[in-house]
Amino acid sequence: MDNQKGFSLIELIVAIAILTIVGAAIVGFCMSGTRSYKTVSTEVDLQYEAQLAVNQLSDLLIDANCGVGFDASTSTLLIYNDSVAYTIVWTAADHELTLNKYNVTATSVTFESSNLMAEYVTAFSAVIPTEDKNSRQMVDLTIKFEKDDKNYLASKNVTLRNKVSTYASLAEAYPGKSIG
Repeated sequence: MDNQKGFSLIELIVAIAILTIVGAAIVGFCMSGTRSYKTVSTEVDLQYEAQLAVNQLSDLLIDANCGVGFDASTSTLLIYNDSVAYTIVWTAADHELTLNKYNVTATSVTFESSNLMAEYVTAFSAVIPTEDKNSRQMVDLTIKFEKDDKNYLASKNVTLRNKVSTYASLAEAYPGKSIG
């Protein structure tokens, strides 16, 4: 009687085949989970970015006490106050919204700082109605975001707290002051 220990070639091939099938299933499951996570993560990032940008713009617009404006040719939202002015500029090539802050004094309007407000922006617009003495002024904001073939459209109607005028530029909003 031969007492041989070990596996035969057939047993070894069957074991490898079973391990390959189980391994492929595990790898497929992990890859599917990773793809799902990436998709959901991208959507959440876009929604968060959009909500943050819209909330910041709403806060700036609500506090406007001198004027507002939107230059469609440069995709720039203008917000004017007594002591500070803001321009929110969409740069299509960079897909970014940039917040520029200006200090307003009795004689001048001077640039103070520039900060990135939002990324992944593929469209930006604001509709600013003409002044109406009988109703509250509202600004309709629309921002479109895109990242990794995912899109998110954020829009909000912002009711202004103060009655303000509509101006097309810093020079028009602050006549007689040097702009720098």
